[in-house]
Amino acid sequence: MPEVVIVGAGIGGLATALLLGRQGREVVVCERDPAQVPAAPEQMWAEWKRPGIPQAPLGHTFLPGFRMLLTERAPDVAERLYAAGAPLLDYARDMPGGERRPEDAELLAIMCRRAVLEGILRQTVAAEPTVAIRTGCDVTGLVAEPSPMPGVPRVTGVRTRDGRAIAAGTVVVAGGRLVPVPRWLEAIGAHAPAEFSEGCGYVTFTRFFRIHRRPGEDHRVSARLAVEGDPGYMSYELFGADASTFCVELSPPAWDHDLRGLRHEAVHMAAARTLPESEDWLDPGRATPIGPVAAMGQERNVLRHFVVDGRPVALGLHVIGDARCQLDSLYAWGSGVALASAVTLVDLLAAHPGDHEAQALAFEERLGGEIRGRHELSLARDRAAARRYRGRPEWDDPDTGIGLVESTVVPAAEEDAEVFRAVMRADMQLDPVGALAHNTPVIDRARARKAARAQPPASTPAPGPAREHLLELIAQAGARQVE
Repeated sequence: MPEVVIVGAGIGGLATALLLGRQGREVVVCERDPAQVPAAPEQMWAEWKRPGIPQAPLGHTFLPGFRMLLTERAPDVAERLYAAGAPLLDYARDMPGGERRPEDAELLAIMCRRAVLEGILRQTVAAEPTVAIRTGCDVTGLVAEPSPMPGVPRVTGVRTRDGRAIAAGTVVVAGGRLVPVPRWLEAIGAHAPAEFSEGCGYVTFTRFFRIHRRPGEDHRVSARLAVEGDPGYMSYELFGADASTFCVELSPPAWDHDLRGLRHEAVHMAAARTLPESEDWLDPGRATPIGPVAAMGQERNVLRHFVVDGRPVALGLHVIGDARCQLDSLYAWGSGVALASAVTLVDLLAAHPGDHEAQALAFEERLGGEIRGRHELSLARDRAAARRYRGRPEWDDPDTGIGLVESTVVPAAEEDAEVFRAVMRADMQLDPVGALAHNTPVIDRARARKAARAQPPASTPAPGPAREHLLELIAQAGARQVE
């Protein structure tokens, strides 16, 4: 019997398996998707089908907090990513005044396509002698027995679609946003976890390109692309990735059905070329598309609580990653939360061997606040964007809490190095998510910057194409298709 069964071979599940395997523990990873990971990074991107991870084709940036933790706990994985052509993005390059400190060297993110990072991580896990990855292993529920705690079952394994049971001392559910954890818990007599869920409010259309490098350029040329913009009716990004690739993401509100035409390749390309930052990047001689337009909607901010009133809903069960908390992928926090959850869980399994209640309570104490805080901020930013797109004020209270941070502190980061550093460290998952709201010196500096402006800065034209122009492009593409 394995010591641990892990449901899901995404980033959180794989990281948990890798760290447990390197402790010599017997681990079985059950992955529903049947496809084996291809050998080469380009095959991972082009051929590896991951229907269980619908966000896989989107752009991904692995933030400094993720990179620091990966380098600390699995440096060989980080080195393999760099060898595969994943460049580092230096967020400190935008420091106002160029005032850098030694700690600013931590502000480095890994630019990599999700399939490549996950493929390299899985190959590394598969090499661990005590870890077995079973592809096509579709888990359909939990196996449990009564525990000494009334109403709290003890999970002893999982059931698979072929009717078999896999027993284990501990079960980790890391199967992503599609795993019906509440239903599984109700089926074994546990209370369903308290859950909050709200749509993020937009649809994303993503396409990847490969840069044709010029003399003197190497794969790091893609690190020059780290652009975010908002013309007032949608957001957009141009972001670099590994092996001289980059993506263009266009994200209109979900309610703006007129812009759904961005899913068409001709429309997406025409719209992308109107972005002011695209310059010559999308010229056919400079970059070539390497895949179709990937569309993803229905993203949600979801938070599930597995400790309620000081009691775990089940013993011997740990839920991490998107199965526990889903965040807006635009903020790139999900992979960092998943990796931090894996590291925390592995540490607590070692610190409290056999004491399932202590493990669950310690996980909640150590990481629960950070997970809740990221969810609250993701939710607040999405709501603010929805209000802005409808012409309403973004914040009900811009003088306290998240409203103060987002409307006063974040804008001041463009002018003040101290504020910039604090904002970036919190947003890049180097500092706790709530650090800014309690950083009185930084808040005072930001307020002083705001007060020093004799009048609001002159308005500047919104970047990107006017919405009417985008609608014209969509109509023209539709006419060509009819012809």
